[in-house]
Amino acid sequence: MELKDPISLSELLAKPITFTVEGSSIDRNDEDLINDDIDDYEPVVQKTPWLYSFDELKQTMQKIPKHEIYKRTITEGTGEMMGQRKCSIKWSYSVFFEKAEHSYDSSFVAGASVKSCMFDELLTGLWFAVETMRKGEESHFVIDYRLMYGELGHMIGEIKVKPKADVLLVAKLVDFREVGCENACDTLTDDELRQFCMVKEKAMEMLKKVKDLRRKGFYSRAIPVNMEIIQRLKFSNTKNDNETKECNRLLVDVYEKLIDCCNKTEDYKKAVKMVNELSQISNIKKNVGVLVNAAIAHSKTDDDFRWSIQLLRIAQALDPKDDRVSRTLADIHKEQDKYKNDTKTFLQRAFQSKPQQQANQSSLKVNAECIELSEIQKQFGKLDIGSNTELIGYTTEELKKLQEDVKHDPKYEIQYNCADGKLKHFIKRIA
Repeated sequence: MELKDPISLSELLAKPITFTVEGSSIDRNDEDLINDDIDDYEPVVQKTPWLYSFDELKQTMQKIPKHEIYKRTITEGTGEMMGQRKCSIKWSYSVFFEKAEHSYDSSFVAGASVKSCMFDELLTGLWFAVETMRKGEESHFVIDYRLMYGELGHMIGEIKVKPKADVLLVAKLVDFREVGCENACDTLTDDELRQFCMVKEKAMEMLKKVKDLRRKGFYSRAIPVNMEIIQRLKFSNTKNDNETKECNRLLVDVYEKLIDCCNKTEDYKKAVKMVNELSQISNIKKNVGVLVNAAIAHSKTDDDFRWSIQLLRIAQALDPKDDRVSRTLADIHKEQDKYKNDTKTFLQRAFQSKPQQQANQSSLKVNAECIELSEIQKQFGKLDIGSNTELIGYTTEELKKLQEDVKHDPKYEIQYNCADGKLKHFIKRIA
């Protein structure tokens, strides 16, 4: 753009300037620019595809059986219908009252279009409508007021829904995923709870909930659901060998998920307990997932890492290409090396004598960097500790750890007495 008359910088900063562009006069100043930015932003408001009565619209639709809902499919979806399953959904939607030009509720807000929600978050009428859809399907629905806001209407924020208000739903189902129900067995009678065929159906529903919780990282919430499934399956009665095998297969699957959740929540003792229970009904040495989790749990609860490493070697033989096995094995080897170094260092300090005794106890001085714990213990057997050797300068936690280490050597024990008003600890040879 080229100006007819030059403008000085001082004039430009001191007052508004009038520009003439192709015969039009446009006044520009800071306030105008700010107002323009505001005017350019318009909330996304969806317009109704039908401004006439719903009775007329129903004539172009089909009634959904069992419900006062009418439907017209705009774009066909793919796959199976969602049906009456408990799901989480992703969908785009707008809801209109009769003859209203704009939606009163819509997923098209703040630049977004798709919203996620659970099956129990929607009004009954909306969920009944969505149940008839397939993935990718776009449809219009007229939903009776009795499935929405009822005879008396409702307040939605500042909007007053009039009594007996039917609605028009414009929806696209992007995706759905089953989430199950953690209390599925609560609907069974006492007699049904004793029948495996009945419990199995509800157990599968609960397993879907477990899967959803684990996917979201809610491992602590998944643990009691797994425990409930195990209890229900164990106390159900099978009619034949096929049902017994199927029940055991389900139990193995649930135990495997439970052990993983226990490890994820660092409840390693419970994980070990569940591994022991599972080993009574299944050969865990043929299940890589269980072997890995069992090795992790044992490495966190035992001072001896050999069993964890042995379990991982078995898993490695079953599936040499499984990355979980190699990663876990490397981690446990690191923990083992750290434990050995910490223990050797601690024992070196613990068995050092008082200064006046060091001449007679010189063999207690060992190099913690190069001597294994077992070799240190062998050296203990060569010592002639006729009287107690006092342990000086160690914390309560260090003394507890030393006491655990000494338990593995029956020749020695740690004793204590209270002399001169102070609690003193001693190492003594007993065999």
